[in-house]
Amino acid sequence: LTATMAFGVMDAKAEDAGTTITASVQNAFTLAETQILEFGTFTAKNHGTDVSTIVMANDGTGPTYNNPGSARITEVTAGQMGIFDVSGASPSTDLTITLPTTETLNCGTCSGSQEDFTVNTFTSSPGAGSITTDATGAVTVNVGATLTTIASANTYEDGDYTSTYTCLLYTSPSPR
Repeated sequence: LTATMAFGVMDAKAEDAGTTITASVQNAFTLAETQILEFGTFTAKNHGTDVSTIVMANDGTGPTYNNPGSARITEVTAGQMGIFDVSGASPSTDLTITLPTTETLNCGTCSGSQEDFTVNTFTSSPGAGSITTDATGAVTVNVGATLTTIASANTYEDGDYTSTYTCLLYTSPSPR
């Protein structure tokens, strides 16, 4: 009691400061096609009952030409796999890829009596379910597919046969 009277009552002091809590979401990333999927230039001969194919591998080893019957595809210039680059994603992020099941290549400048080509069996490397970005949030995806002639007596005209396809990469769950 004597000490308290001699020195007075000690006043407690307190300070406070306002602060901010933040959070940033970045689900978006950049997906850029850096090399188109193309089957090259070739001669094509139809047949009424069989087909020929070009297999464009997703590892750069293609194309492979399959002519099991009378239909024929013969290479003039080789094609190439498609390449997509991902950047700006979170590091070590698992991505899922969705590729089309079938596309049709047709000749927009041809007379209209020619046949189309079917493109299917799309594949990717890395494969679906195993695409993970690196420590910088980047990954490269290679795409391959198979082009098939149509079993028909109609001939293929000279021209550019084209179509578009979508390579969808997303984090789970799918945005669509």
